[in-house]
Amino acid sequence: RSDLYYSLIDQIETLNSIAISYGKKLHHIEAHGALYNEMFSDKDLSDFYLDTIIGYKEECYIYLPYNSEIEKSALEKGFKIMYEAFGDRAYNDNLSLVSRNEKGALIKNPKSVINQIASIINSKKIIKLTISPTGIWVLVSLDLNHWFFCWATFNIITTNKNKTATAPT
Repeated sequence: RSDLYYSLIDQIETLNSIAISYGKKLHHIEAHGALYNEMFSDKDLSDFYLDTIIGYKEECYIYLPYNSEIEKSALEKGFKIMYEAFGDRAYNDNLSLVSRNEKGALIKNPKSVINQIASIINSKKIIKLTISPTGIWVLVSLDLNHWFFCWATFNIITTNKNKTATAPT
């Protein structure tokens, strides 16, 4: 785990140096990819991660998934947290992200992404894709049962008249 420790510290300190050079401060820290997904259910890894970034505890929010081991550990350790949800991702019953290797993990239809975001913000519910006994994909609403501020992250690429790709802001 020492490689992970040094990698995390190096990334955060590099980004922090860049921010400072522009007169800015880091707002949040967020794990990505496999680390983010593994910390959903791995308390030991979550504790290791939080102990690694403890020096940023007072100044930065930690973005993390609701109802996760990283959430529990962060609250116990007194971190400032911000829950995160994704408009373009499907969720499992426990509110973890469906693996990108699974069919239906990515929500690609822009209207479905908007519906997911609206459901998260307005109803505090996440729409889950699941397979029914007949093999048909069904949308199921999962109640978050907890009010939280949600960053709904999604990437929709649009094309303008000049045929160049632009991402909406």
